[in-house]
Amino acid sequence: MIKSKFSKVTPFYHRSNGKILFTGEYLVMHGAQALALPVRYGQTLEAKQGSKPGILIWKASDSEGLWFEAELNCSDWSILETSSMEKAQFLIRILQAARILNPLFLKNSRGIEVSTMADFPVSWGLGTSSTLIHNIATWAGIDSFSLHQKVSKGSGYDIACAQEPCPLLYKKISATDRLIIPVRFKKDFLDKLYFVYSGEKISTEMHLSDFVSVGEDIQHEVEAMDKLTQKILCSTSLDEFMLHLSAHEKLVSRFLKTPPIAESRFTGFDGTIKSLGAWGGDFLLAATQQDRQYVERYFEQFSLSVIIPFSKMIL
Repeated sequence: MIKSKFSKVTPFYHRSNGKILFTGEYLVMHGAQALALPVRYGQTLEAKQGSKPGILIWKASDSEGLWFEAELNCSDWSILETSSMEKAQFLIRILQAARILNPLFLKNSRGIEVSTMADFPVSWGLGTSSTLIHNIATWAGIDSFSLHQKVSKGSGYDIACAQEPCPLLYKKISATDRLIIPVRFKKDFLDKLYFVYSGEKISTEMHLSDFVSVGEDIQHEVEAMDKLTQKILCSTSLDEFMLHLSAHEKLVSRFLKTPPIAESRFTGFDGTIKSLGAWGGDFLLAATQQDRQYVERYFEQFSLSVIIPFSKMIL
């Protein structure tokens, strides 16, 4: 009997949490302490035996349907078919890096079929890439942060969110080390906070490219951000909370040399609006003493209708 050169594929399933960076945008790359929030939305990865020896069939769906598919040669990750060359190349970068960290990962495998499912629209920017990286790392039996470091310029806070069940303080110590502290973020005023989808998807990787290499000394800003993160975390009233959010916006505005979004786009809001993550895209935070109907009416004039209460978004 001739033994097949292909090995059997063990079925695999894993789910990772999405993320929101609540404080510390950009400066987290330079060691500032950030408050990071895992969200209820997430992405699963399921792998099983496929029908084509040596071929990986990949299908990615979100809450709106299939958004990417590809067929890859498992031996050299060459692309046989794909709906998007750009997305296929990013997937290959992750798979190649995973095999470097685990040389046996999918080596000489029989046909493999992988399906991923994000329970949110991928345009929302809640961590399609970070949940994918964490799922693949878990599948390959390797460290998620090591894989992330090989394929991303980000701080890694999103990888921490992918695997943690609660809010956390995240601090990048070095390229390979980090401090992660789970925290309690329960406030009486959380029902006054809303996440509003801006309608614009920003590529975090592209947005970080310029900022990562910033040459000027920003230690003062890093220290100021550390203090603001603690003040926001420890706020005991909505008024105090909004005051610190506004200070946070002004701090980030100064070093980005970009006006806060509450001044450039959303003037006249009765409360505070804060950018989240890459400025100008994805979700915003709206904090107000007014009720939900006020928030919906205000953002309706900008044709923004995706408004999610804090309790429906955050774990």
